[in-house]
Amino acid sequence: MNARLATLLLVPMLWMSTALAQITETKLVAGEGILFGQAVAVAGDRAVVGVGLLEGNAAYSYRRVGDGWVEQGMLVPAGGTDAEGFGSSVAMTDTYAIVGAPLFDHGGATNGGASYLFEREGDSWAEQTRGAPSDVVGQDDSGTSVAVSGDYAIVGAPKHNGIGFDSGAAYIFERVGESWVQQAKLVASDEAANDEFGIAVSISGDYALVGAWRDDDTAAGSGSAYVFKRTDDVWIEQTKLTV
Repeated sequence: MNARLATLLLVPMLWMSTALAQITETKLVAGEGILFGQAVAVAGDRAVVGVGLLEGNAAYSYRRVGDGWVEQGMLVPAGGTDAEGFGSSVAMTDTYAIVGAPLFDHGGATNGGASYLFEREGDSWAEQTRGAPSDVVGQDDSGTSVAVSGDYAIVGAPKHNGIGFDSGAAYIFERVGESWVQQAKLVASDEAANDEFGIAVSISGDYALVGAWRDDDTAAGSGSAYVFKRTDDVWIEQTKLTV
């Protein structure tokens, strides 16, 4: 397993092992594939579970019925998912689901990455669009992390060489009609090479949070997270979180 696959696998597995040790109510399984549960998301009575990276390349949708969770089907992009890592990151609201494919190739941009937006129609999810950063290049791994809230989505590209090698970036997309349009590119004010800014992302309302787990802030590789606030259509870094 190369370093990029190890990085993409490590973060969600560490989080899931901690969460599952605390509480287990229902066990969800899929009929096929491996690495089921690599990425998970829940909104209300619906959940999405990703199967990504090595094999499988899919995301499964579930709906709560009474005290159980019933599989509703698979989220698969129209163009297929061969070796794209589709399903290695997922996020959702009641209406929309976003699935990352960090190994997607854009022509000559090998592993540039992409993210797929799905809209729920009853109990089915229909692909609405596939998006990628406007400046995506090979090895960016965009879609390593994804999040969605209302009409806004955020996509992390921790391997993007913006300020320096693997300094990272995160991109905000806004839903305009039936399209999702890139609104902003986020970078840290003190970003440096190897920070991998964008390894984790979250968004809620006017706030976005971006992790940079290799940032050398208080010690080598101590890590940090950055809070951005939206004012009109501009996202401004508000504060940096460290321990």
